Amino acid sequence: MKKILITGGAGYIGSATAQYFLKKGFKVYIVDNYATGKNIIKDKFCYYLKTNYYSKGTFELIRKFKINTIIHLAGYIDSNESVYKPDKYLNNNFYTLKKFIMKCQSLNVKRIVFSSSAAVYGKQKRNLIVSERSKLKAISPYGRSKLLAEKFLIKLKMQVIILRYFNVAGPSFGLKFNQTHKSYKHLLKTLLDIEISKKKKHIFYINGTNYNTPDGTCVRDYIHVQDIAKINFYSSLLSLKKNLIFNCGSSNPSSVKKVVYKYLKLTKKIIRVKIGPKRAGDPPYLVSNNKKLLSKYDIKLKSIDKIVRDTFAYVHKK
Repeated sequence: MKKILITGGAGYIGSATAQYFLKKGFKVYIVDNYATGKNIIKDKFCYYLKTNYYSKGTFELIRKFKINTIIHLAGYIDSNESVYKPDKYLNNNFYTLKKFIMKCQSLNVKRIVFSSSAAVYGKQKRNLIVSERSKLKAISPYGRSKLLAEKFLIKLKMQVIILRYFNVAGPSFGLKFNQTHKSYKHLLKTLLDIEISKKKKHIFYINGTNYNTPDGTCVRDYIHVQDIAKINFYSSLLSLKKNLIFNCGSSNPSSVKKVVYKYLKLTKKIIRVKIGPKRAGDPPYLVSNNKKLLSKYDIKLKSIDKIVRDTFAYVHKK
């Protein structure tokens, strides 16, 4: 039976990824300290070890079960928090990662699939769709920690696939898990919190409406977490001649206003939409060129409409 180790596998993306590997007949080992999620899958082929990814227990697991591929999702992701706690992000997302990878190499791990972020692109000068060759201008300590990790990993002799996630949203397979932890602060997470809330009336703030975009609000690229799970799976199997980097986005621009009004058509909540101040460091436009991804992976990506509908359905599932 094939095996996979997922660090951070009890989190939002990790649990969806674990679901897909189990569906494909893998034995799944999960290492997680439950700091930002405790999504437990009850399956006889899914094993959990509560520990930090850089720990004696993790390395014993790798050695005992002869793990040769790791999906690395154990990282801090709150860009805003990273501004106030830069050392926390640099230490966990980069310095500890380096030590972890070097130890994995000594244990004969052959492949690392690394979750990076669109934050490595930072704020581009123009509203361009970014490709893997676009300039890297990470602004936040979070973005810089991911960029440093990328530069380290891409030079390794072991097999490495770096996945630059854009805005991951939507529930996992079977509407089982979603972005419920406070560390997630994306637009869809905010709308999810409103829908879950027992309050009927809410105020929703759109931060800035005079950006240089078609409707004046920030434009982002949303990708369904189920699609990310599939990409992680196929990345574990992809034939490699060299280490690779892929943008993981839908390549379909969606403005904040567009997404909010899609949600308003579904909800029964009474929501007043107000204009709030711009947030420091928010890029006006961040959308992926995903041609490289689609040339290697046979996957049909879900639309923003599907993501919004699934987010709504997650709350109202029976």
